Amino acid sequence: MRNFGVQAPELKAIARTPELPSATGPSPVTLDSSRSRTIVVWQGTKVRNVVGLEVSAAETPGESGVIVLDVPAGSPAGTAGITAGDVILGFNNKPVKDTQDLLRYTREAGHGSRTSIAILRYQQRSTVSIALE
Repeated sequence: MRNFGVQAPELKAIARTPELPSATGPSPVTLDSSRSRTIVVWQGTKVRNVVGLEVSAAETPGESGVIVLDVPAGSPAGTAGITAGDVILGFNNKPVKDTQDLLRYTREAGHGSRTSIAILRYQQRSTVSIALE
């Protein structure tokens, strides 16, 4: 069962050999190895930047967004319906690329304001409203 393909010598001479992709070839998504993995606290939750293989798992548009790691009961984010594993992609219709964006937009909006947060949960986009503390 090892005699697959062209066997006749005269045909082998003119047969083309397919070019196979390299197992170590380039990734279809460019990943930034310098992207911070630092965990920060936002509205009572622990969050960090989406990095590496999380791009594929969450189906995010590249290394963009902030993944929610932990949501304590009663926290502002938990009360708004944000759960661990959600990916924050937007803040009041502005894209959230990383934790710096999220923290900056929160500062700019101010304590006590109500804002909309675009999230990705199980590859489904939705929006939640949160009262900022």
